[in-house]
This record gives sequence, structure tokens and C-alpha cells, in this order.
Amino acid sequence: MYNVYLKSKNNSKRLIYIYLILFIPFIIYGFYKNGISLYQKDLISIFNLFNIPIFILFSCLITYIFKKIKNEEFISYRLILNIMIGMITFPKTNIIIYIILVTLLNILYTFKKCNIASLYMIIYILLSIILKNYSFLNIYEETTLHSYSLINILFGNGSGGICQTFLIYSILSFIVLICIYEYKKQIPITGFIFYYILIILYFIIFKVFNYELLLNNNLIFSFIFINTISIFTPYTKGGNYLYGFTLGLVCFILSFFDLNLGVYIISFILSLISPYYDKLILKLQR
Repeated sequence: MYNVYLKSKNNSKRLIYIYLILFIPFIIYGFYKNGISLYQKDLISIFNLFNIPIFILFSCLITYIFKKIKNEEFISYRLILNIMIGMITFPKTNIIIYIILVTLLNILYTFKKCNIASLYMIIYILLSIILKNYSFLNIYEETTLHSYSLINILFGNGSGGICQTFLIYSILSFIVLICIYEYKKQIPITGFIFYYILIILYFIIFKVFNYELLLNNNLIFSFIFINTISIFTPYTKGGNYLYGFTLGLVCFILSFFDLNLGVYIISFILSLISPYYDKLILKLQR
């Protein structure tokens, strides 16, 4: 009657497995770009070469530890969130800070189910701003001037999280996901439509152009994966459309300040207030 998503452990588990499979090429490409490639250029040590495997393995380990402590399932949204943290963190992430933050956020998640992937990025970005080392570039990109073409950006040369810049694969993943019933496709579709209409109008009116705003890896990955997790999004389709509209609109507004930080702030806020969208939609339908 209310056009809702039926909540089911089997449906959720299926989507979690699909996410895990889709993450594999992101991680492999990130390991090449921010590990092997930099090591071949003598820009990082043999220890730093394995940063990404360490991040992902620790994400799995901390999930397993809390599985034992809380008697949870290992294949869960906690696992998805922890792996996403390892994918979206900075290319030059400090491993010690990473381990501390992920551990603390998992303790928080045990008592309050919240989008810890978005919260991690908010905290890490703010820490980086305070410490004056805020950058989504790896060490090679920081020391070399680049003028990337559209093809370069599509095939992973843009700035973004350590395993997040494979833009053409993000687009292909989205095409796959919108064919899956359990996926909250209304959110990214609506978010993309409103964000891109507004940003293109801005480009036309003010005669400016910026690839970083048009093809921002943090925004695109967040819309497709971080903002479609079932437990943090509305269960009514109307609520999902409203969520997507808010996401696209606010990201456009925050693009005038800091889109990379802004997309995670609004993603975290929306994950907390999404139940109110359902209440509003159900009230209107009655």
C-alpha cells in the first residue's frame, strides 16, 4: 500500500555479498595506484606498499572481533562499513590513526547503529585540516603537476580515497546495482539528477568549469554505496526520493565550501534522520 521495501535478512545478505564482490576491483586498482606504482617510483617503502592490504585486513579483523564479542554475523553491514572505511580513507593515511579510529568507531557502532564510514571521514578530514596535511592526493600526485583529461579521470587518475578513484568502474557498478531490487536506487538516481542539474546550470550561468565538482570521486562513490545502506535509509520509496533530493541539493550547496567534506557530513546527518522521511511520507499518504 505504501510502496515500501520489505526488510529481510536474506535480501540484506544478498546485497552485502554483491557489495563485497563489487569492492574487489576497487581494492585491486587502489593497491596498484597507491601501492605498486608508487613503490616502483621509489616514493614509498616496502612497508607502505602494503598499506591497503593492512587497512582491509584490519577492517575484517575488527569486524571478526566484534562478531565474537557481540555474537553477530561476520557478513554484515559492520563488515561493509569497515571495508568502505579502508577504501575511502586518504592515500596518505597514518596506519596508527586508522587503527585507533576504526576501533573507536566500532565501539560506537555497537551501542549506536550509525554510518561510521561517513563519520570516519568527517573526523579524519577535520584532523587533517588541524594538522595541515589535508589532501586526497598521493605522494606522486602532490609532487607532480598534472592536467588530466576526461579519459585519465575516468580510468582512475583523479583525486579521491585510496581505493575509490576508479571512476569508470564506479559507473559500471552503479549500472549493475540499479538492476537489483534490494538496492535503494531512488537515492543515487535522484541525488545525481538534482546535483548535476544544479552544477551544470552553475557552470553555464557563471561560465566556469571544474572537473573536480563534475566528477568528484568522493561524491560519486558516496551516492552509489555509502548512501544506499538499508539500515540507514528510508524503507518507503517516497522517503528514498526525498532523501536523494536532499542529498543532491545539499551537496551542491556545500560544493562552494568543501565538497569532499560536505558529502560525508550530509551523508552522516541523513543516516540519522532518515526515519523521519518515512514518517512524513506515510503521513502524507494517509
